[in-house]
Amino acid sequence: MSVEKPDNNDRRKVLKILGYGAATVPLATLSACSGEKAPPPAEPAPSAAEPAPEPEVPAAEEVAPEPAPAEAAADVQLPLLSEDDPTAKSLGYVADASSVDADKYPRYEAGQACSNCALYMGGDAPKGACSIFPGKAVMGAGWCSVYAPKAT
Repeated sequence: MSVEKPDNNDRRKVLKILGYGAATVPLATLSACSGEKAPPPAEPAPSAAEPAPEPEVPAAEEVAPEPAPAEAAADVQLPLLSEDDPTAKSLGYVADASSVDADKYPRYEAGQACSNCALYMGGDAPKGACSIFPGKAVMGAGWCSVYAPKAT
């Protein structure tokens, strides 16, 4: 009676396959757990017997033009940024640029103000939104150390 020895190559193939599988399972779970939502199921097409409802189109006088971004930012009623706000303090914000401590902020030059800063979104309004202080309005006459002149 002869006893056959198992082929080591077969064992190695099985171990390789198991190893690749073990490596791909975590990758598959990463893509599944990435927070992406599955696309919604497709809606069935309307039958030919039922015509699709026509969307309502407002009359021309009912449609208001959308304001420009600067106007939209000026119209928003945001709470006014306080000089005591921690972020405002850390950036040296003052509501009146003429009261900037030039010794503490040597970058400050006369004439600089929020209203002529590239980050100010209030247009010509006396106060408006600023991208540095989201959710707050700053005074157009104010200043902070992040001042960036508007491009001319």
